[in-house]
Amino acid sequence: MRGRDIRTVQVSLMLLAAVAIAVNTDSPIVSFDESAGAWSKENVPHTIVWVAHRLFRIGNPETFMPLTLGTACAIVWLQRSVMRGVLAIATVGFAGAASSILKEILSSYRAGDYAAHFHTFPSTHTTVTTTLLGVIAVCLFEGRRSQGRALVAAGSGGLLIGVAAFLIAAHWPSDVMGGLLLATAVVATFRLILRGR
Repeated sequence: MRGRDIRTVQVSLMLLAAVAIAVNTDSPIVSFDESAGAWSKENVPHTIVWVAHRLFRIGNPETFMPLTLGTACAIVWLQRSVMRGVLAIATVGFAGAASSILKEILSSYRAGDYAAHFHTFPSTHTTVTTTLLGVIAVCLFEGRRSQGRALVAAGSGGLLIGVAAFLIAAHWPSDVMGGLLLATAVVATFRLILRGR
């Protein structure tokens, strides 16, 4: 299992680098982003956008930090391990910080009037939500055969927040993909750390 987790980290980071390069060049990903943004702006009903705004708030720091702290407390209580609770907070915090740092380093410029023009890759909302849900899946389903399904559900939850971010024009689809890839690498590293203890 350690080998699989190491490969997951490596592949996720390589794909993240490839997408980061693609969004900073005139690539098909940029064309897809712009087409998807234009389609969304023209075709998505206001009711869906209203729901997306509510979902997107889950990833806001004022909402997300209490969720992270509550999750860490639950991990401490359920698993009788303060260290795991602290590691959960550190993992989610690291994911958010890594996403923010990457945004500053990779000042991806994309034309158009759909989403923000600068510093949107990767989506921090997608990254932290997927990471928190992944940490929960790893801790609650540790040693169980169903952990893989729980991790897929965690990724789906993060994708839901990412789609909401796209629908409200806060992020491009490639930003969401970058957030999912970064979170995948962080959660696999979290799992490696837990197994190494």
